Amino acid sequence: MAKTIQSIDRAFGILELFTTQNKSELSLAEIAAKAGIAKTTAFTILDTLRKLGYVQQNEDNAKYMLGYKLLIFSESIQKNDNLIAIARPYLQSLADHFNETVHCAVRTGRRIRYIYKVDSTEELFYKTQVGSENYLHSTGVGKAILAFETGYYEGEYAGEELVKSSPGTIDNHKDLKAEIDRIRQVGYALDLEEREIGLKCVAVPMMIHGQCEAAISISVPTVRMTEEKMEAIKAELLRIKKEIAGKYQ
Repeated sequence: MAKTIQSIDRAFGILELFTTQNKSELSLAEIAAKAGIAKTTAFTILDTLRKLGYVQQNEDNAKYMLGYKLLIFSESIQKNDNLIAIARPYLQSLADHFNETVHCAVRTGRRIRYIYKVDSTEELFYKTQVGSENYLHSTGVGKAILAFETGYYEGEYAGEELVKSSPGTIDNHKDLKAEIDRIRQVGYALDLEEREIGLKCVAVPMMIHGQCEAAISISVPTVRMTEEKMEAIKAELLRIKKEIAGKYQ
C-alpha cells in the first residue's frame, strides 16, 4: 500500500472536520483534539491553509472556518463533470415541480457521494452538503445504485457491514437482498426513514449507455410525504429515468 504524506494527510483531515462537526467555526483546541494532533502542529497547518486562502479566521473569536477559495474546486467540478451536466436540467425540473430537495449521487468506494443538489424553498427541508458521503444501504440513491450497478452488490459489496443509522435501517444482507430484488422489479428505491427519522426519499438510477452511472432522488420530510405525493414522485422519477436511458442509449 502506498504511503501517505503526513502533512498533506493532516491538512485534508482538518479541512474535512468542518464538514463532519456540524459547526461552521472551530477553535484551535477543537481542531487539534478532533484531528488527534498537537496544538502547535494544528496551528502550523491552519496558518498555511489560511495564507493560501483555504481557511479563514474570525477576528472576533479567533476561530477558523472554511475559506471561499475552496469554491473554485466545486465550481470547476460542476462545470466539467458530465454527469452533472446531464442531471442538472432534470433535477431543476423536479425541484420546480415538487419544491422538495433533489439530489444526484454517485458511488465512491462503498459509500455514495452527493455531487449536485437543488434545495427546497420550504422552511423544513433535508439539509445536505454537496461532496458529503452517506451509506449505500440506508439511502434511496445508494440502494438504487446497489440494485442497478451491474455485479457490484453480488460481488464486492457482499458481506459489507451494514451500519444501523436509524431504527428503520436494514442491517442484514438477507433483508437487503430482498429489498434489492424488489427495487429491480419496480425500478425505484425507497428510503422510509432508514437514514434519518422524519425523512423519506424516492430514488432512481441514471442509466447511461446501459450502465448505472449515478442516481437521482427526491427527499421529503415525512410530514409532507402523503401517499398521493409519494405516487406522483415515483411516476415522475420513473419517467425521467426512462427519458435519460432513451437519450443515452
